[in-house]
Amino acid sequence: MVIVLNGLEGYRHIEWLSIQAVETYETEHYLTRIIASQGVYYSTCRISTFMNRICHLNGSTYEGRVIAARKLLSVLRQPPILIGYSTNTIIAIPFPKADKGSIYLFHRQFTATALEDGTTLIKTHQGSEFIITIGQRAFKRRMDQAEMFFQMMKP
Repeated sequence: MVIVLNGLEGYRHIEWLSIQAVETYETEHYLTRIIASQGVYYSTCRISTFMNRICHLNGSTYEGRVIAARKLLSVLRQPPILIGYSTNTIIAIPFPKADKGSIYLFHRQFTATALEDGTTLIKTHQGSEFIITIGQRAFKRRMDQAEMFFQMMKP
């Protein structure tokens, strides 16, 4: 369970398994936006801190997950991150956003469409849309890495 700020409603607990995407969302009051199946939430902590907290829920640090992913997948830059295990397997895939910052998409929680300008449009199952600055070929490679990671972790 993760505690997030839900606008004017105050703080709320959400299940980390329901998260579909986490993105940099720097405003006067917030630094991170969380898209979950129940809705959209905001956090005052940086995206790296938020991702580290999710990893802590499963007994590791974000840095530890990155090191393991790099070793298992032979990926040097921005590997997909394994967050849960067995029936709760969640893989977060880091991408650069079109405006600035980054976004972590959670494996199998979105659809992607290649755009003519070489970027990719992402739509989460919750209905949020993002444009990431990565071409279709690089996007497919990252998705293949995530799928391979997912298959490796299946019980």
